[in-house]
Amino acid sequence: SDDNNKVYAHLMIACEDDVTFRIIEKATSDEFPEGDARLAWTNLYKKFEPNTGSRKVRCKSEFLKTRLVDVGDDPNDWIRQLELIKRQLNVLGDKLDEEDLMLHILNNMPSKYENVVQTSKEDLMDGELTMSKLTKRIRNRYCQLKKENDDDQEEQVALYAKKNGRPKCNHCGKIGHMSKDC
Repeated sequence: SDDNNKVYAHLMIACEDDVTFRIIEKATSDEFPEGDARLAWTNLYKKFEPNTGSRKVRCKSEFLKTRLVDVGDDPNDWIRQLELIKRQLNVLGDKLDEEDLMLHILNNMPSKYENVVQTSKEDLMDGELTMSKLTKRIRNRYCQLKKENDDDQEEQVALYAKKNGRPKCNHCGKIGHMSKDC
């Protein structure tokens, strides 16, 4: 069919190495002797997403080790990584639900997020916490911490400038000129 040929062609175009190319090239059937897209996809899935016990152990270990260590790291990236691992584990038959994910997040955050963690744990116990609500709280705290860090850096620059004789403008707050020159 036309759809099969289009999908098969897209798979061929997407090849980045010889192994992938050979898997797709060998995917033929009686119905589609020039290339069977469904068979190609199935073979690619078997090759690159094997459902093995060792893979499940590696994924589970990676999930358990993944923490938000640095307060300066964007927690959205960390949460996305955890959600990806969770999906992989679910495909491998290790069903993690949203509550498992939220508990892992709450138990692996830096101490600067303590208020968010405490409030969220209470909401989780009351059955009132959703992943959306948790990520929103974490994002708000991250923005607050980032602003505090930026303010601290700005203050340090101002102190350095003052020590070295560079004036700070009382009108606009920038360093290097005075308000009369602003």
